[in-house]
Amino acid sequence: AYSTAVVTDSTADSTAAAASTAYSTAVVTDSTADSNAVTASTAYSTAVVTDSTADSTAAAASTAYSTAILTDSTADSSAVTASTAYSTAILTDSTADSSAVTASTAYSTALSTATLTDAIALSTAYSTATAHDSTALADSTAASTAVVHDTAATTASTAVVTALSNVTFASNKLNMDTIGAGFDITADDLTVTGITTFQALSAAEQSTATEAGDLATALSGVAASSKDYVVFTYGTDTYVYGDVGTAGTADNTDLLVKVTGALTVATVVTLLNT
Repeated sequence: AYSTAVVTDSTADSTAAAASTAYSTAVVTDSTADSNAVTASTAYSTAVVTDSTADSTAAAASTAYSTAILTDSTADSSAVTASTAYSTAILTDSTADSSAVTASTAYSTALSTATLTDAIALSTAYSTATAHDSTALADSTAASTAVVHDTAATTASTAVVTALSNVTFASNKLNMDTIGAGFDITADDLTVTGITTFQALSAAEQSTATEAGDLATALSGVAASSKDYVVFTYGTDTYVYGDVGTAGTADNTDLLVKVTGALTVATVVTLLNT
């Protein structure tokens, strides 16, 4: 019994040792499996991120493709429109050429026949057409010229309106552009026919004009003086004034000439009365 027990115990020890070895092997194997599992998990995460990036890139490519399709479609539509217009132009030109050939043939036929009346009618029609074409060309040239002139006229008109708005005297506008009453202004002198009564303002009258707030006020004072034809200064300019309208009032029938250049009042008076 003891021997049997020893054998049994020895067998149990041997089995335990084998089991211990198997366990150690299982632990090592499990550790390796765990490591492989972590590696696989990391690889999976990387694959998910890569796949997400790929999906985003694919979406961008899809959008770009759709945009390209739309752009290409628009371009195709424009090309078709242009092609249609070109075809229409070709047809129109072809029809015109055909009409021209027909007219030429009819004209030649008429000339080659003894029907002089037909030839005269065609010749008259041709002459009329030529005249109309010449008139159309002249009209076209005139229209183009008119457009250019109209632009210039508009510019000039605007300048005139601006000038008029800048030459207002109270509620009136003196005739700044009309000399009248025998005035003959040249570049280097002043010549007056029939009027030799130009005068300078008195010192007091000139002082009043000088202190006026604007030219309109100055003119009102000058017109109110007893002198009909006056030379005076306002600002840095010299003016020749004729009270030929309502006496004592500056209105738009009076005369006003602005003299430029280095001329004194006395010099201008002398020139006007000589």
